[in-house]
Amino acid sequence: MLVLASLGTRFAGRVFAAIGTASAVMIFLGVLSPLDLAIIDTVNFAGYVLWSIWLIWLAVALIRDARRPVVAAQSTNDTTSSTTATG
Repeated sequence: MLVLASLGTRFAGRVFAAIGTASAVMIFLGVLSPLDLAIIDTVNFAGYVLWSIWLIWLAVALIRDARRPVVAAQSTNDTTSSTTATG
């Protein structure tokens, strides 16, 4: 939950945050497994599957962001330096 809070929704969207939150809650419910409730083991397993999907999505988002060119910052610096040189 702390990782989700730090990444926020702007990193990969609301669905990304929702899947992360759902998987965290489902994994946390695994604490109730010793109570021998029939559904808890299935919910815990599904939480780990969702978490795996979330981790793959996180890796893809990190790779995608790393490959984005940083053209906007360079063009801003170029315009600033050209206006100060001529002005």
